[in-house]
Amino acid sequence: MENVKADATSYILTVLLQHLETKHPGMLQELVEGVQADQSALSRDTSENGYIGNVFQEALGLLTRAKSLLEIEPQQ
Repeated sequence: MENVKADATSYILTVLLQHLETKHPGMLQELVEGVQADQSALSRDTSENGYIGNVFQEALGLLTRAKSLLEIEPQQ
């Protein structure tokens, strides 16, 4: 089932993250590393399974997607 509100929010966040990355190079990688560190700080069962695990995976997916889309855009 489609969730228009969630998809729109994801789109806006992606655009904002890309804009911030152009103003502060390296920011996205720092955010990725911070999320990974937070995930590692949790117990293995908590960070990899269930709702919390899904939240971390979605956060990492959003950050890496924004980063990879920015890397393939032509430089102006």
